[in-house]
Amino acid sequence: MWCLNLVVALALFAMSCDNSTAQKSVPASRPASSSNNPEELRRLADKGDVDAMFNLGWMYANGRGVPQDGKQAVEWYRKAADLGDAKAMFNLGVMYANGSGEAKDEKQAVEWYRKAACRCGRLRPPCGTASRT
Repeated sequence: MWCLNLVVALALFAMSCDNSTAQKSVPASRPASSSNNPEELRRLADKGDVDAMFNLGWMYANGRGVPQDGKQAVEWYRKAADLGDAKAMFNLGVMYANGSGEAKDEKQAVEWYRKAACRCGRLRPPCGTASRT
């Protein structure tokens, strides 16, 4: 059954999710973090820049500009997800599905996929704990 839930969650999220409109709790004027410099991203992330948190997670997950470190990737994705970033929620699902940085856990993966889909408005309530407004 989890496999069906996973497929449905992935299909729902695969439909475009514009994070800028999904994150109603984050001001639209937040600073962009397109920097590839991990020190600059960390400085921005420490000031609450959700994009910087997501980008640091991606860099650690893929070993781009920093040593590959699944635990650090999960930490940064979780910080961004806790602030409502749907892409970070989705990537946390991927990390749990693959057992990268966390023990492989399909139920957690599906839950993060559901949270991402709820955040994007792809699922109707009740979304449980995924609903952050």
